[in-house]
Amino acid sequence: MSIEEIFSDGIETSKKLLDDTSRLLILVIIGVIPIINIMLSGYAARIIRSGKPELPEVKDFGGLFIDGLKIVITVIIYFIIPLALIGFGAGAAYFSGFIAAPFMILGVILSLIIAVIASMGIIHMIYTNSMGKAFAFGDVFEIIGTFGWGNYIIWVLAVWVILLIISSISQLTPIGWVISAFLMPFFTVFTARTGFLIYARGAGILLD
Repeated sequence: MSIEEIFSDGIETSKKLLDDTSRLLILVIIGVIPIINIMLSGYAARIIRSGKPELPEVKDFGGLFIDGLKIVITVIIYFIIPLALIGFGAGAAYFSGFIAAPFMILGVILSLIIAVIASMGIIHMIYTNSMGKAFAFGDVFEIIGTFGWGNYIIWVLAVWVILLIISSISQLTPIGWVISAFLMPFFTVFTARTGFLIYARGAGILLD
């Protein structure tokens, strides 16, 4: 399956949200409530774990929250060092006038590199249902390498660009946040489905 086919599959899967307006509405509501919106990540985890193009039902909210919380914790662990560098640089510049650019630049560069690795690490964690697998770097590099670093980077950049566009829309108009809230479930499904397909190809998982 080529990267173009993966993107096409992700788009078609996300469009299935339009077949069930009640499910879409629940996901939209979940996505705009602070803390509760963690469950949107939990729904992405459910899509990845199922490995099927059919969208799972939105139920077992406790399970959705726990899965989402695991993702949040994993992200924090991954980014604690680069965020510390950025925070130190910003703090040093503010309080003492210390030239902090090297720390901030290093933090940003490290964040970008980690984001690439963490994306697949999180998918590996979800599919294997083991938080430790998020940091099984040997597995992660092998999966990405088998799929192809070039196409994998294209996927990561595409996800970042789409998320940036959705975030920008929320700031453009007074009702921008409404449009953004409506788009987030589609983005969640697209990212989860395409991420799983990449993972499946890299990990040698046979698709139904």
